Amino acid sequence: MLIGELLAELGASSFKPQRETNRIVALIGCLFLGAFFGYLGLLIYPHRIVKEPILPGVSLVAVPVLAGLVMHYVGEWKKERGKQTSTIATFWGGAIFAFGSSLIRFLAMK
Repeated sequence: MLIGELLAELGASSFKPQRETNRIVALIGCLFLGAFFGYLGLLIYPHRIVKEPILPGVSLVAVPVLAGLVMHYVGEWKKERGKQTSTIATFWGGAIFAFGSSLIRFLAMK
C-alpha cells in the first residue's frame, strides 16, 4: 500500500498544476485512488495479510495513521529539496489514500 502511495505521489508531483488545487476535491481523489490501489492489491494478493486478526478492522485506523505520517515526512523531505509535491504527500492525503485501500481490503475479506 505504501509503495502504491509513493508511486502515486511520484506520478502526481511530476505534473505542474495550471491553477490552485481544491483541497477537498484532491482528498476525495486520494480516497478513490487508494480504493483503486486496494483493489489492485486484492488482485495480486487476495488473502488476509494477518490470518487471524485479534481486532478485525484495526487496519482501518492504524494503517492510515502510519501511512499519513510517512507521507507527511516524504512531502517535507521533498519540499526541503525544492521539489513539488502533491496532496498525497501530506498527512491527510496519505491517510485518506491508505484508508481507501484498507477499506476495500477490509470489505473484501469479510
